[in-house]
Amino acid sequence: MRCPLLWLAVRDLRQTGWRSGLTALSLAVTIGAISVLERQTQIQQAMMLKGSESAGAATFLADVEVPETEIDDLKRTMRGLDAIAAVEAPYRGSDIGVIAETAFLVFENDKQQEYLGARIAVLGVDGSFDLARDYYERIGVAAGQPILGIPLIVTDGMARPPMVGEALIPKSVAEYVGVRAGVLAIVELAHGFEAGESFARRYELRVIGTFDAIGPDEGRFAPLWRLTARGQDVLTVRRTDARELTTTLPVVLNAELVRYFLGDLQRELGTQGIEAGESGGRRQLVMQVSSRAPRRGVGHAADCRRGPDGGGSARARNQDPARSGQRPYRSSRCRP
Repeated sequence: MRCPLLWLAVRDLRQTGWRSGLTALSLAVTIGAISVLERQTQIQQAMMLKGSESAGAATFLADVEVPETEIDDLKRTMRGLDAIAAVEAPYRGSDIGVIAETAFLVFENDKQQEYLGARIAVLGVDGSFDLARDYYERIGVAAGQPILGIPLIVTDGMARPPMVGEALIPKSVAEYVGVRAGVLAIVELAHGFEAGESFARRYELRVIGTFDAIGPDEGRFAPLWRLTARGQDVLTVRRTDARELTTTLPVVLNAELVRYFLGDLQRELGTQGIEAGESGGRRQLVMQVSSRAPRRGVGHAADCRRGPDGGGSARARNQDPARSGQRPYRSSRCRP
């Protein structure tokens, strides 16, 4: 009786040992594969950052004060110069007074739907916009705060500017909600949020990718939860400091969608008899200097505004903290 029991015990021990060994081996292989993928991702991001830093050495910023309708003409004029390789004029939420509440459906039945998302900044771009090179934003709301380049490094999905009907979202927001590229997002653009009375429109967009924003606000956003019933909002819960929270973390949209929203806003203001004025337009040009052109410095910016005689003028200022003062110059290419 004892021999069969001993044989069964030894057999069971051997089987258990084999199973434990195979389990440990599979875990080791999995951990090794994850480590290799993580290392490859780090190398790729380091290479993209290095390229972004190299490009940044030839980047000039221009703060423009011309009507929104003339920005595209100014871009074409600047692109015609031999010294300029590329010019971008993105729609930044800080310039146009627009924020985005980007939400995703996380639960629904025949009576209600629940959405989870975040309140973040807005960045509207054209197809030539370089995500890793061309995004510059002021840190904070004070006028004297520095302007920093914030590379947007795509980590999942398509590494290109979105077309109409598409969007790129921050990786931190995607991880918070639990979504990946390919999901539908409900993006609500709102103007006048701080005043309490806002003009808002919602758009259903396909998320083509997620990105890491290499900057101080990489994971800074205001989460929100929304409950709807039969297509109507019932309840939206935000952080208590959502109105005061500012972030450079954007949802990247196609510039045409932003222009469409601003057009609706202008028509709405017109019906209410409110004069829109000159505010709410693009205020920044990002220019890449051609390698054929002589470089007078690194990290310059310029102001392009109406001159006293109605003509355009541009003023360059050195953004290097080690140098102060300004180096003004005139350009007949800057339109009124």
